[in-house]
Amino acid sequence: MAERRDRIEQLILDNDLDALFEIVTMDDVVTAWCSYNSREHDYDSDEPVDDPDWWAVDLFMAQSLSRLPEIHRALLVQIALSAGDEALLTFAAGPLEDFVSDDPDDLTWLEEQCRTHERMRIALRGVWC
Repeated sequence: MAERRDRIEQLILDNDLDALFEIVTMDDVVTAWCSYNSREHDYDSDEPVDDPDWWAVDLFMAQSLSRLPEIHRALLVQIALSAGDEALLTFAAGPLEDFVSDDPDDLTWLEEQCRTHERMRIALRGVWC
C-alpha cells in the first residue's frame, strides 16, 4: 500500500497525470480527497504531511491538472456532490477557488454546473475571488 502511495505521489510531483490516471480512477481521487478533508489536521505544523489520502489534495495543487480540463471539471463536480458539509467549505476555499478564473469557457461551465447542482452553488458562495 505504501509503495502505491509513493508511486502516486511521485507521479503527481512529476506532473505525469496520464500515468497517474492509469493506476487511479476519478472515484479514487474523490474518495481520497473527501476522506482527507473529513478529518481534522494540524495546518499550523511544519511537519510534512503524512496522511494516506494527502495525494488527492496534492493533485489539485498540481499545475498539470488544469491541462486536463475534462478530468479537472469532472473531479470538481464529483467532489462538490460527495463532500460533507465541512469538507465542502474546504473545497470552496481550495480546488474550486483555484479553478475560478476569467476564462470564458470555465465561467460558462461553472454557471452551468451551478444551475444543475445545488452543492456547487453552495460551494461557490465560499469562493473568494
